[in-house]
Amino acid sequence: MDRTPAGRGDPSPSPPSSRARVGAAQVTCVLRAAQECGLDLPRLGVALDAGGLVPVAADAIPVEDHLRLLETAAALLGDPYFGLQVGRRMRATDATGYAMVLLSAPDLRAVLEATERFEPLAHDLGRTTFERTGRSVRVIWRTPWRALPGARHLVEANVAGLRAVIDWLVEATIPCETVHFAHAPPDGVDPAIHEAFFAAPVCFGAPFDGFVLPAEALDLPVRNRDPVLFTQALAAAERRLGPLAGQDGDAPSIAALERAVRDGFASGRTRVQDLAAAVGMAPRTLQRRLAELGTSHSRLMDEVRRTLAREWVADETLPLTEVALMLGFTEQSSFNHAFRRWYGVAPGALRADPAGGGPPQKAAKRGARSRASVGVVPNQPR
Repeated sequence: MDRTPAGRGDPSPSPPSSRARVGAAQVTCVLRAAQECGLDLPRLGVALDAGGLVPVAADAIPVEDHLRLLETAAALLGDPYFGLQVGRRMRATDATGYAMVLLSAPDLRAVLEATERFEPLAHDLGRTTFERTGRSVRVIWRTPWRALPGARHLVEANVAGLRAVIDWLVEATIPCETVHFAHAPPDGVDPAIHEAFFAAPVCFGAPFDGFVLPAEALDLPVRNRDPVLFTQALAAAERRLGPLAGQDGDAPSIAALERAVRDGFASGRTRVQDLAAAVGMAPRTLQRRLAELGTSHSRLMDEVRRTLAREWVADETLPLTEVALMLGFTEQSSFNHAFRRWYGVAPGALRADPAGGGPPQKAAKRGARSRASVGVVPNQPR
């Protein structure tokens, strides 16, 4: 059982709002989507009260301006699904500073690892992580800007964009197991539209934003993989990342905090004071750090608890009573109720029915399975 994030290193945290910026490629993607959806760009510029178009030639614009652009374009179009329209138009070449890493990567695992590592080169809108959970892999996108207007469109654009980029790179449509959004669907939005877009069940009010893929998808090869170019591109991206690496000092990333919480559940030390001690911070400093990352101690605990519940229930060597206690439940019935709410089935029933998501199988060797074994549908040439 794999209880650690699958990436090679911690994703860099987002900087504070005073330094948070969005690159021209992301702005251009929003403008392109708005125009192709029928919006007159000069009208958009006037509505933004910017005296014309958003300056796409600039190196970067503030995050608040980008969110305002998304919100304004969606309102002018009257399109509550505008974030999905933006996401479907995202390409690997929009990953300013590390696009060549993605294009030459050997497989999807390397693509996700590179995104974890180098996303700060492209923007400060949020950060991507991924982790193995039994026979699945969760791809998660977190943003600290959720409270700002336009955040829903931002989240949906980036989750949809990750899917679009992944499918394009592996030249296939990987079947999503589930798609998750932490926000609730606003009035007037039909969740069925989202399910049709992703061709998968969509859960709103979820513990995280992102999607779940079959774990075998990590071994799918990238269409233009080039080992020599990949090595060179990695080195170049690391050099570009250097000046950004020290912006937040030794502040822990969300992945590092998640690992500390997972360790805390295993040892029974889950208070905010325990987490602060584990990462070498004062409790108040930790709480400020969590707020910068768009989360809180209680929310991080809930996300990790839900993930560990599925993993530990799948481990038949752990009695269910012990799993409940390790996860902080004083009564087995309370754990059973929570697990059924999370996964739609009691923990005992899941363990007894492998077809319903029982213990994970041993992972296949990298590259040993074809696209057909993952159930992907090859994309048509573009």
